[in-house]
Amino acid sequence: MTDQLSISLTVSSSNPFAEIFVVDGAYQLVARGIAYVHADVVPGIFKIKTRLGRSESEEIHLFKTDTTLVVEPPVQVSPIPLRGTNTSHDYQVDAAETHSKNVHVDAGSGAGIFLMARRSCPAPSESTAAAQPARNLAAGMSLRDNNGKMIADFGASSVVEHDAGRDAWAACTVSLNPGQYVLRTNLGGGMAVEQVVFAPAGWQLQLFLLSTSAADDPAPQSAGDDSIDLSVLGNMAVSMVKLGNGFNGSDNTVGQADLVRIALADGRPVFSNAVAGLLDDMLHKKFENPIFGIYGAHLMLMGQKYFARDHDKVGRSLESDSIKWIFDQNLFDQVIRNLRLLLGSSNADVEALSLKCSDPALRATRPADVPPMFRQSWSICVEASNGDPAMLSLALWERIAAMVPAGPFLTWKAEADASEYDTSSSPLGTVKTWFSGLAAQALPLLGAASHSAVYRYAVPSATSPALKAIEAALPPGIRDSLRSDADRQRLAVELDVPRAAIDSVLGPNRST
Repeated sequence: MTDQLSISLTVSSSNPFAEIFVVDGAYQLVARGIAYVHADVVPGIFKIKTRLGRSESEEIHLFKTDTTLVVEPPVQVSPIPLRGTNTSHDYQVDAAETHSKNVHVDAGSGAGIFLMARRSCPAPSESTAAAQPARNLAAGMSLRDNNGKMIADFGASSVVEHDAGRDAWAACTVSLNPGQYVLRTNLGGGMAVEQVVFAPAGWQLQLFLLSTSAADDPAPQSAGDDSIDLSVLGNMAVSMVKLGNGFNGSDNTVGQADLVRIALADGRPVFSNAVAGLLDDMLHKKFENPIFGIYGAHLMLMGQKYFARDHDKVGRSLESDSIKWIFDQNLFDQVIRNLRLLLGSSNADVEALSLKCSDPALRATRPADVPPMFRQSWSICVEASNGDPAMLSLALWERIAAMVPAGPFLTWKAEADASEYDTSSSPLGTVKTWFSGLAAQALPLLGAASHSAVYRYAVPSATSPALKAIEAALPPGIRDSLRSDADRQRLAVELDVPRAAIDSVLGPNRST
């Protein structure tokens, strides 16, 4: 700003992940940044908004002269019970530290999974806590193998506390053989969802769920209908420790990594020099917690793809200051090498990330045989399937076709039967309508479609009744307009659907 009446305004926060927004008296965003922002502004009244994870705070200020302001970030709300935070009680932290070292279900050896579900209501008192439902917060969750066989019922096997005057918690540790497993969660009303969880050799995967009010606990619709709210499941936090070490409630880096999880889930561009330093620390601490490496690699990829909107001058300024460092290809390749040393060469998320390596020798070449844990990993595989449709088989896609939005995790309806894909009653019916409408406006609609309710769904298999119904409903012109390879590549990425499924719907493609 060149106006001689302008003043200099600098706002900063001690937390490197804090997003700062400066809004003027006309409700216009004049500046934004991560942990630090500077702008020349006209004297007046301003709102300073600070966001940390999904927590926000606001302050109103009158600025008349050059000002430097330090704002306190809002309180971080994390499912991970960390000491010194407003949403964690010492007795819950103690329980996590104790029971993550105990074995409640012995289903093998060499790896482990620890799950803790807890409630943290504002200012709990004896009267309010006594009114909370005396239910096991882990009830409705189970661990299964890839064939659906029950390994652990967390509701039946957890150590629980729901005493009056204290927020409830449930904790369970499963000792098991290394491998990839399925976490199944009952959402109530007969609906259940599944997602992959991995248990690498020598490590304990830690899963944390948080209910911030009794309202997060769905009332059973029938006897024995224990369930978890989808919003609680979607906000699940993940960490890892060396087998035998147990949870450490004083490790603040775990809380910082959880802010990266939220940024990935929400698509928040938390890029700054301060975050760059923290990310570097996280990646170099990968031997202490491989989740840091996976989170860090995905954050770098998000930074590589991030482009501010053309009309957003504030965003372009932010981008020019931060995008320079956010993706380091050499560092990315090294992270993948290290993660393979730690987790082996069969971890679905690491193998998905390897497809973004610059060194061809590091890239996965085998088709995925199990889904990854994170949704971003699935999207990488979908993109790669454009070059090699065999990377994601129709059989694998059929297993997870009925996807459910649940934070950064790849989650799908469990045991979906043919009724799940009925074109008249499911999102797949919307796919049919979308394809038909595309005949009129074709490819320009693809970008908009990626933000619609249909963009995560498509047909389950080449022989399903749904596929045949959709194929029959497609007007001839749509096949002609989408047979080129370039168009189908874009379609697969926009819909997040494997290329094999796209080709099965539209028939053989022709080269451009």
